[in-house]
Amino acid sequence: MGRGIEKRPIFTDDCDRTEFIRRLGDVCSQCAVRVYAWSLMPNHFHLLLKRTSVSLGMAMQRLLCGYAQWFNRRHERSGRLFQNRYKSKLVQTERYLTRLVRYIHRNPEKAGIVDLDGLRWYSWTGHSALMGVRQHSWQDTASILTYFGDSVEASRSALEQYMHHDEPEPEELGRWVWMLGFGERKRKCPVPALGSEDFRRQLAVRIDTAPERLGGPSPGRLASVMGAVCRCMKVDREKLRAGKRDRAHSRARAVISHVGTGMLGLTCEQVSRFLGVTPQSVNMSAKRGERVLEGSAEIRRAVFSVLNQ
Repeated sequence: MGRGIEKRPIFTDDCDRTEFIRRLGDVCSQCAVRVYAWSLMPNHFHLLLKRTSVSLGMAMQRLLCGYAQWFNRRHERSGRLFQNRYKSKLVQTERYLTRLVRYIHRNPEKAGIVDLDGLRWYSWTGHSALMGVRQHSWQDTASILTYFGDSVEASRSALEQYMHHDEPEPEELGRWVWMLGFGERKRKCPVPALGSEDFRRQLAVRIDTAPERLGGPSPGRLASVMGAVCRCMKVDREKLRAGKRDRAHSRARAVISHVGTGMLGLTCEQVSRFLGVTPQSVNMSAKRGERVLEGSAEIRRAVFSVLNQ
């Protein structure tokens, strides 16, 4: 899910929405991403995706950065369009997958934009493609329909009934983060996943014992980005991590903060441990880093030479 900054609109008319799904189709082709469900709301969107060889962070970076730049040009505005990074969850099984499809596709109905009977004709969710009213080459309708029947006709009939079923949605479908207590410490851990209690508990333990949560930053691709940025901007890597505050090191730190949180999908806390600064500093710097990146073709080339590898 992605939301507009300060809950402002990210889609003002059908032209905006058409451009977003056009770019979504391009990203699906370029990054081998499969789309199971989607809906566009005035100030946010929902996507149910399956990534393959390309990281989700890279696919979303291409989609959101490209759309934000297009939107700003069209509407003669500047600055951030989206509020922080997108939110994401793992989905455990088909039981949760089908419930999430229904939850996503009923968003416009829940908001009063369209009634439930008219949802199959509504252009800005994936339900119309599942029902055969529209076609999107990038939307994987076949995989979802197989959960509802042995033939396309039977599947669509069963899906229509399923969409009209008003059982209370489980709490997890309406929230993007749980706080789970586990172990003797009785400490809570945010778990970005959709699944059974056992599945989420296992993931919580994995997150809690991951190297980056135990104090050591995860190097990964951010280390390569840092090296490229330092070389391009002619700053010292060790001084950067030591908190040197001159203009050059501050700009480099801002770029790395933006790339880490806005492109690689890391949290402010993860990037802060990597840079040796506070999460609040990363959040503030990332906004400046976006402007620095937009204003320098040389720095962009250095960053994308690493990200596109």
